[in-house]
Amino acid sequence: MRKILSEKETKGDKMKRLLMMILMLVLAMGLLGNTRVPEEYYDDWEPDLKAIVTMINWDQWYYSCGEWSIVVNIYFEIENTSSVPIDYYEVYFIAVDIDGNQYIELANGGPVFVGETITDWTVCGVNKIEVISVSIQNYRLKRI
Repeated sequence: MRKILSEKETKGDKMKRLLMMILMLVLAMGLLGNTRVPEEYYDDWEPDLKAIVTMINWDQWYYSCGEWSIVVNIYFEIENTSSVPIDYYEVYFIAVDIDGNQYIELANGGPVFVGETITDWTVCGVNKIEVISVSIQNYRLKRI
């Protein structure tokens, strides 16, 4: 995920890039630290169902040719905190790139039994531009 440095770059350019990378890393860590959806969230799709949805991590590859990947991998878990099984779930994510463009991704699956926590992942398609944040926008739960 490192860019190959050209010989024409000055030490100042390298320092600016290093500081920018540190700033983005700190920003990403701050955003990832607050990705938990409160348990009190009740979905109007199926109000008696409750879950805790947590984004575990996300990543985007940077290639040595100087381009970002066109996909972001998103890893999350869902814990069923209700007294009945969740037959189907949808989790909506928003990825934001460095230019402020937003990309919405839907992950779905099921079942999640009472008290069970499952781990899942999805892929969000983006432009070949650096993504700076990913967050959970919403989720919906359903009994069939």
